[in-house]
Amino acid sequence: MRHHTELDLTASLPKLTAALNEAALAVEDSRHPVAVLELSGGDPAWPGLADVHAVGKWERALRRWERLDAVTVAVMTADCGSPAVEILLAADVRYASLGTRLTWQSAIHGVWPGMGLHRLASRLGLDAARRLLLADGEPLTAEQAQAAGLVDEIGAVPHERLGRIRDAALLRTLIEEAPRVPYETALGTHLAACDRVLRRVR
Repeated sequence: MRHHTELDLTASLPKLTAALNEAALAVEDSRHPVAVLELSGGDPAWPGLADVHAVGKWERALRRWERLDAVTVAVMTADCGSPAVEILLAADVRYASLGTRLTWQSAIHGVWPGMGLHRLASRLGLDAARRLLLADGEPLTAEQAQAAGLVDEIGAVPHERLGRIRDAALLRTLIEEAPRVPYETALGTHLAACDRVLRRVR
């Protein structure tokens, strides 16, 4: 089973924040193993007329989505603007439909310095982030977005395979902590995770 939400990224920042929180709440209540956001559109002047409090609420909504105990999937189903990059980088799995394009630098503000930059560097690496930041802001094709690491695959989402993954939040945490936690420190946490799985399958 999976939960689907369609997000029109041309909506205002407060409306997008509310829609993302509603989607997260629905996944939390239903406990679906896969949560999909279908993305389309986007304001080239992201985040539009907003204050820092609205931005903070958006960041909290993204973080809530990012930490769901479900495999989170972001899919570009049409051409997308800058907010799509933030959502893609907060998802476990990122897909793009064939022929879609991604524009991610704001025409008014230049590169938006939100937490998307942090995710960009931590997920794709410093060199990849730097190359994207120094790009000329032209839209990326789906293939270029994949080559840059912003998209994992082009085409249909393998919902059935993703639905077999369990303990998404736990696995995500173990992966995120691995680069900065020494082996000796991580061992206990990983053994506890192994014990949790073994108890469930017995």
